[in-house]
Amino acid sequence: MYYATHKGIGKRIESWKIVVPSLDNQKRTFPEAVMDAIKAKIIDEFGGLTTFNVIGYWKSGKQIFADESRVIIVDLPVKDHGRASAFFANLKDVPRKELRQEKIYITLKMRRLSWEKLFRLRLLK
Repeated sequence: MYYATHKGIGKRIESWKIVVPSLDNQKRTFPEAVMDAIKAKIIDEFGGLTTFNVIGYWKSGKQIFADESRVIIVDLPVKDHGRASAFFANLKDVPRKELRQEKIYITLKMRRLSWEKLFRLRLLK
């Protein structure tokens, strides 16, 4: 959870990222209620999140495709890893089924926050 280096002491956190499409394969917008329900589940379980809109691009043959998606970021202490892993494993199937998608991407990245940065973040609250 905490680490020490020659620069000082910091805290390890997990940054979970969920990518939820905004449109189906026929380019129809999904009901906002679906995204609201996903956000509510995460907020109820972990107390908060960050969300933003993105556009992803990929190439197949000579054609370039673009998808509009919502990204949800949830930063948690490492000590919550077991609970978070179980939660996001269960959450993954809900939007996938409701949005008729083959895949919903959920990734985990370990991050380190220095005490200086952590302290600045807490001052902003």
